[in-house]
Amino acid sequence: MKPKLAIVLIASLLLTCCACAKKAPEEPSTAADVSAAADVQIDSSILYNANDLVIRYLGKGVAPNAEGAEESYRVSIENKTENDADVSIFTSIVNGFTIEVTFNTEIDDMVETARTVSAPAGQTIESWLTVNQYMAGRCGLTVPQEIVLRFDVRDPDAQKRLFITEPVEIRTTDEALQQAYNEAGDVVYDKDGIRLIFQGVDKEQRGGVMFLMQVINTSDRDICVNAISGTVDGAVLEPWYASYVPAGSRSIETLGFSTEFHSVGTLALTFSISAYDFAAEKPGEKIAENVTWSGTVNAEN
Repeated sequence: MKPKLAIVLIASLLLTCCACAKKAPEEPSTAADVSAAADVQIDSSILYNANDLVIRYLGKGVAPNAEGAEESYRVSIENKTENDADVSIFTSIVNGFTIEVTFNTEIDDMVETARTVSAPAGQTIESWLTVNQYMAGRCGLTVPQEIVLRFDVRDPDAQKRLFITEPVEIRTTDEALQQAYNEAGDVVYDKDGIRLIFQGVDKEQRGGVMFLMQVINTSDRDICVNAISGTVDGAVLEPWYASYVPAGSRSIETLGFSTEFHSVGTLALTFSISAYDFAAEKPGEKIAENVTWSGTVNAEN
């Protein structure tokens, strides 16, 4: 009987070991395994892949910056070349508006906000893209849905431009949002797909009285609109206003004066409109000169 009992016990132990072996994969993963799985699940998409540079969109989240935390959009930049590169945001259009977008990069426990980041040779860096909230609010934009960017890549040592990327698009939400455009105001110019609108006092500005100008550019040319002269209650003053608007986009910018005024009764302005070469950073062919507008505003601040 004892030999048979021993055989039964050995067989029982073997079955138990087999059962344990099958259950082993069901045990909780290690911290490293969980982290790796999380990385795989990131909804990434390639924005640009040419000239040995790969820019990926890694999803949206909250990135720290100097002014606190706000929703941003994480990107990675992979420099496959043997030379360092500076990558800057060349143009940025958010929901159809030309609105500033900056990089927020964590460096040595500090967050650096800039339009340019450094991409060392053979390395991949990560940063966050953040939409200028003041400019977005001025345009009536609450939820960035579509961000269209062009990047300018330069050799930091030779201070030479290497190339400018084609426009790349980040879709920040799947929601079918309809951006509302406020085009109310006095139409100053409306011809060949370019419209300039005087939209009254900029109520968000503190200090002197300033005004809002909207440019709608549905033409196929990049343009620049400048205020070249003006008068406030009969006094001749230098206006401060220039708006650079890529084809198919619009801008809302503040117009002020070299001298600060806290009350304005009558206002007269003269503008010029030119084609604009963003790559050369200079105006081209004149589209319209001496475009004038005048009116009573009765503004105080």
